[in-house]
Amino acid sequence: MEFGNQVKAYLDKSELINDADKLDLPNLENLPQGLKDVASKIIKTTATWNPVELYTPSNVDEQKKIFLDAIHAGNVTNPVFEYSYAQRFEVGNSEEILMGLLTEVRRFKPEDRIGHLARVALYFKLKDDLATFNLAQGLKQKDDAIIAAAVRLKYPGLDDSLLQLALIDLDARIAGKETEQKTPTALSAQEIQYLESQKYDDQQLADAFIWTLNEYGMLKTAESPDGFAVVISKEVTGVDVRDKSAQGPTIFIPQGKETDGITLLKLVGHEVEGHARQSVNGRKLFIIGGGPLRLDDEDLYEGLGKRYDDELNMQLSGKDTGVPLPYYSFAVKSADEGRSFHDIFKNQVELRTRVKLHKPFSEIVDISQLDPKDLSAIEDAAWTTTYRVMRSHTDTTNRIAYGMPKDLAYLRGYHLDLELKQKGIGYLNELAVVQTGALQLLAEFNLNESSLPLQYKNKAFEYWEKVMRPQMQTT
Repeated sequence: MEFGNQVKAYLDKSELINDADKLDLPNLENLPQGLKDVASKIIKTTATWNPVELYTPSNVDEQKKIFLDAIHAGNVTNPVFEYSYAQRFEVGNSEEILMGLLTEVRRFKPEDRIGHLARVALYFKLKDDLATFNLAQGLKQKDDAIIAAAVRLKYPGLDDSLLQLALIDLDARIAGKETEQKTPTALSAQEIQYLESQKYDDQQLADAFIWTLNEYGMLKTAESPDGFAVVISKEVTGVDVRDKSAQGPTIFIPQGKETDGITLLKLVGHEVEGHARQSVNGRKLFIIGGGPLRLDDEDLYEGLGKRYDDELNMQLSGKDTGVPLPYYSFAVKSADEGRSFHDIFKNQVELRTRVKLHKPFSEIVDISQLDPKDLSAIEDAAWTTTYRVMRSHTDTTNRIAYGMPKDLAYLRGYHLDLELKQKGIGYLNELAVVQTGALQLLAEFNLNESSLPLQYKNKAFEYWEKVMRPQMQTT
């Protein structure tokens, strides 16, 4: 199902089911015993499996320097990525266990609709975990055919409707028609200037996350061992909420990361009040809606995160950050067509240069027309997009012809979440980490905004009022 039809499918199905016939939410406590046993065994087997940890290269910085040096020297080269975590990853007899559980689920005969829906949910969870197993095996064996098959099972690819949205946005940017909406802000001009000029290091960002997690009761403590920890790590390249990881539920912050005040508060909204809260709600409400039983598809997950960093940006600076950038969609398209890392990078530089210089495709674009600082920024952004779409490749000449579609979640999720809000059912995306195409399953249940265990409280803005503003007043 193309993403544009998902909200309609939910609404259509919801209208067909009388409110009196809708179900209470299933959780581990009220599952049929046979499925409860399966769920417990899945958690025991795969609770620490996070595919991002598997396909994040361990030599990114080194390969970036080698690649850009070659580009500047006029040479054609492709990075050689290493996956040290995947090489160390121990799977034991997990495939045998998961295949056995899959057989149990297939044989299970549900006695009611709850049992049927739970059986379907656990079936797809097992298929997702088996794909992660194959992904790990492919990385260990440096077999991109196995890796590509696993990636395609785990993440929805680029569909025509998403590509069309990216094309429309790109054309508008090239024509200089993109607009930045401005609204009244809750801050004074002096406060905005202060937040934009202040620099906050990795520990200060961690402190903000810890404060917010604690306010929601989501912080890992001795009394709450299932909560989120906050870890500053040199192993990550961006802030990342992982409800499944080798360290348990964790928010990772890159070592040495520095942000301004506006960005810090947006990260609090996106990562903690969006991702972490959504995962905890899903864990409390659904079988596979959060925590160790959730699937790795993140379309709606990223849509909710984008909702809150957008709302905060409007509240803090009066600016609408708008639709996510279109470039990743074109990188996925190029990778799916079999283009190499080098060729995708060059195309990304061209697209960004056209936007910067407002050069339509009917005209030749020349990067020598760029200011050196602008060219450096464009190359850095082009590297990041190309790297992210070529993650998991052991051969970046891309002979198997596939791209990593995971980050399409930002654009697809943005539009899905926006449509949910416009239809007055935005709370559906706060209830759980729902996989692409599964929205219509929620129509079976009694759901409303009061169903949320953790309501949105805009703690990011409260952090400004209680912590950051007093700091400003003392300087």
